[in-house]
Amino acid sequence: MGNLSADSMLQHIVAASTLYTLHFMEEVSARLGWAWEPREVTSGRRPVLEIAGIDQRLIGWQSTRRQQIADVLPVFVADYEEAQGHSPGERAAYALDRQAADQTRPPKRKVTRSLSELRDGWRASAIRAFGACVLYRLAERARAAAAAVWARVRPVVDVALAAVEVAAVVYVMRGAFRRRHLLAEARRHRAYVLRGRPHQPGLDEQIVQTAVDNYTRPIGRMMSADLRALYPRQIDDQPVLRPLTRARTKAPYERARTSGPASPPAH
Repeated sequence: MGNLSADSMLQHIVAASTLYTLHFMEEVSARLGWAWEPREVTSGRRPVLEIAGIDQRLIGWQSTRRQQIADVLPVFVADYEEAQGHSPGERAAYALDRQAADQTRPPKRKVTRSLSELRDGWRASAIRAFGACVLYRLAERARAAAAAVWARVRPVVDVALAAVEVAAVVYVMRGAFRRRHLLAEARRHRAYVLRGRPHQPGLDEQIVQTAVDNYTRPIGRMMSADLRALYPRQIDDQPVLRPLTRARTKAPYERARTSGPASPPAH
């Protein structure tokens, strides 16, 4: 077996992270009976998955650091858009986020606290802010919200439809891409669909292979979307190209999701 280099590991860190998220969500749901729901934090960006039924006041109360970053991020984004003439893509947005985080990072504490001390402090702070009822009924409300989620959400992954969405999103976010980028997006798609229900091992690879076989074309050592295959009923008049490549005022993820319905291959 060959050696693993740090570079090769870092190249796959996003795909590994999305697989970890799948397992984490599944474990939380299995142990606690909770479900997950997507919430749009930034318009046009990927939604984040949060535990259903958790009081948004509690989430905001524990998001002080995130809010500090959000307060200065628009300045970095505006400077980027002025210099580049379009909204930042996925990689650029991540870099801008890190710049905002570095600028607002508070000094490190000189005296460390144990986990039990941190928990006691968090609990006391939450009770002072919202009352004991909100805190101690948190698990009960999350389970009730999970029951409502499972009543309306059917956690079934359609490989053909997933391949269409994965190919479209990765194309808009990156233009040229590699298999690992499709794999990461396939795992994100499964997380949104399953909401914490058990996932079938290997299904993400099936989604990726379907996307590669049906909706991509090679460009050198990488690949890109085959728009004629991805949008067979639209490409002749090229309406799909406008939202995919020209609507620069929209965030990339929003362009990918609103570019128009694609058709999976007939079976």
